[in-house]
Amino acid sequence: MTKQELKDFMQRIKSHYQEFIIDDYKMNEWYKELKDYDYFDVNTKLEEHLKSQDYGSYIPKVHFLTKYLTKANDKSKIKIHKVQCPNCHVEVLIDDFDNHYDRCSSVDYAIAKTKQYLNKTLNRESLMNMPQIEFDEKYEKLLKYILQNTKDEKERKRIQNIFNPPSCFSLGDIM
Repeated sequence: MTKQELKDFMQRIKSHYQEFIIDDYKMNEWYKELKDYDYFDVNTKLEEHLKSQDYGSYIPKVHFLTKYLTKANDKSKIKIHKVQCPNCHVEVLIDDFDNHYDRCSSVDYAIAKTKQYLNKTLNRESLMNMPQIEFDEKYEKLLKYILQNTKDEKERKRIQNIFNPPSCFSLGDIM
């Protein structure tokens, strides 16, 4: 990121957060942190921040804006393939996509069903960042609750299949 790009970037932040102060000291500090990153990538992170229900009302921190980003020089050295999650539209490494998509889908379901059954609102970001074991325990508890309380037979069947997957047939069954 060039100094001019940083200046434009900080003006963009200022347009969303009037209390954001731009001075020479801050420009120098932010430049030290952002100079090695691609302008487009940092702007994409700002977009994520602005759309976040949990953090969008707060001025973004440099740490958040660079979290999970690859420095511009490193991008040319390694071949990184990213795909966009169809649920949350976040770009993830292709090697991490299956895990991300599974978690993302489960989080969306948990949020919707918790609202429907318990009239509670869950924090999407905290569910996405929760350790897998902890998330699995909470998700299983929610599924058991829904299983006991749903009147929707299709949903009941889907949840039962999660807890007791149908067994696959063996080659002996075919022959």
